[in-house]
Amino acid sequence: MVQMTTLSKATNGDWFARKAIPADVREAYQAAYGVRQEERFRRSSSLPQGHAKADFRDWDAEITSRIEA
Repeated sequence: MVQMTTLSKATNGDWFARKAIPADVREAYQAAYGVRQEERFRRSSSLPQGHAKADFRDWDAEITSRIEA
């Protein structure tokens, strides 16, 4: 099961999210994408919230698809 992640503000004001890679797929995910523990999303604080949310949804869909594959 892939857990949901949320978009939030980092301490510097940037848009930020993290998505953990499930333990049962970490080896394969690392071999394919070079990341083992988690994927990170970051966009500049100057980006309007609507654009940040749209970018985040696209990023989250891509990472979820990678994990499920």
